[in-house]
Amino acid sequence: MEAEEHFQQALIASLAGDQDTVAISEFRQAIAGGIPPEKELLARYTLGGMFSRLAARKAASNEAMVDSPEWLEAEQEFEKAIQIDRQGGLGYFSQPLGRAQLYKFDIFCKVGGTAKGKESPQAAIAYLESKVKLCDYLPTSPLLLCLLELGAYCYDMGENQRAIAWWQYLLSCAPVLLTSPDSEDEAKTREHAARNIQNAQGKMRQQSTPSGAGCLLPILGCVCLIIALAAMPGHPFRSLASGQVHAAVSAAHFAAPKR
Repeated sequence: MEAEEHFQQALIASLAGDQDTVAISEFRQAIAGGIPPEKELLARYTLGGMFSRLAARKAASNEAMVDSPEWLEAEQEFEKAIQIDRQGGLGYFSQPLGRAQLYKFDIFCKVGGTAKGKESPQAAIAYLESKVKLCDYLPTSPLLLCLLELGAYCYDMGENQRAIAWWQYLLSCAPVLLTSPDSEDEAKTREHAARNIQNAQGKMRQQSTPSGAGCLLPILGCVCLIIALAAMPGHPFRSLASGQVHAAVSAAHFAAPKR
């Protein structure tokens, strides 16, 4: 059987829904036989989806799932498909249908990022950034969930500016799901990013605004100097009445901002 026939048989089996094992075998034979790049891209991306489903079915937990051989196979096939598009200049994932298909990879990467986050926020950031970089040849990133997560991890580490930058980039990205039922989820992702930006900017404003006590200290220092000078015999400030000194202290107090 020629490579093209294996490819066609794989497509038929993949549509059946319960013949993943058959489809995987046929796709692999098609790839080994030398199908054109655009078909190899489709074969590998479909394999990625199948292996991720197999990993989910076999695993008892998310931790076990992301550590399974099937999960690793899925990651490799997804990324090979994207590399074929990138290196071959095929433009498949730049088109609306191809871009929408990357939503599956986005979910996959988000799950992987969550697993890395249990090791450390830095591990999650490194993982997610590598996936975003993989798609940086496209006009805008299709990995909106990854961008949302990147911002969240940076925010948790106190890197507010970096978090805001990721969320702002998310909002600037072109739509991924134009007519899919999942497009509502994308709208919610964008709403979360916008709200996160507001919260982070509010936190930064609070951090940059001096407290009332912080402003009061230098002012009170000047008032104390005035009082000390006024107490010195023969000093011009000595003529200040006690009421005038009290007024100066009161003025200093009310000049401090309230929190």
